[in-house]
Amino acid sequence: MTNNIAKKLAEKSTFCHNRVSKYMNCEEFSTIRGELCESVGSVCEIHSVKDVILRGAGEKIKASPNMLNEKYILRWTCDDKDDVVLIKECTKGSKVKAITEKINYETAARIIDRSTKWLCTSLSPLIRELGVKMTTERLRPDSVMSFERESFLIENRLRITADHGIVMCDYDEKTGIDQHSRLVEPVDNSVCLLQINYDRVIPEHISSLIGIKAN
Repeated sequence: MTNNIAKKLAEKSTFCHNRVSKYMNCEEFSTIRGELCESVGSVCEIHSVKDVILRGAGEKIKASPNMLNEKYILRWTCDDKDDVVLIKECTKGSKVKAITEKINYETAARIIDRSTKWLCTSLSPLIRELGVKMTTERLRPDSVMSFERESFLIENRLRITADHGIVMCDYDEKTGIDQHSRLVEPVDNSVCLLQINYDRVIPEHISSLIGIKAN
């Protein structure tokens, strides 16, 4: 009975959403930010975010736009070490479908350490899948990305995010999960990455405001 309850809780913590995105000039976004806060009535939260991106052996960094590509990400906000999210992204063209699951720091550390025996026996289907792919496809931490994220919750399961100051570096096993990102290329601070995360459809007033429509 205990295992069944734990399994249901693990499955409940996993949810799926769609996402479309575009790059936008920060000055242009400042106008949209005001509309989101005033007209739409959303609440804005700002966090420093760090992603550890996992890739398989020999996997190309630039995926083909016409193929369905998968990517696994460990994400946490830098102001809360224990707030970790495991993400599986399925991308085709400009459309992304993401499956996310909240996990604790211990589980994140086991993923970083590639503890496949432990991962493959997890009650979470997503964590088990990750453990299997670490064995069959030699999936491992590949790179780290840091950025500042503004997040606007419009309504249930409709969230708009704007990422600024994105920097990337290769993952360093010596410093591990607590490493800091090193700047690889100059950051264009005049541009932000704008994303709409939604369940089924994007409301017309939101797509008109931002200029993004679902495919």
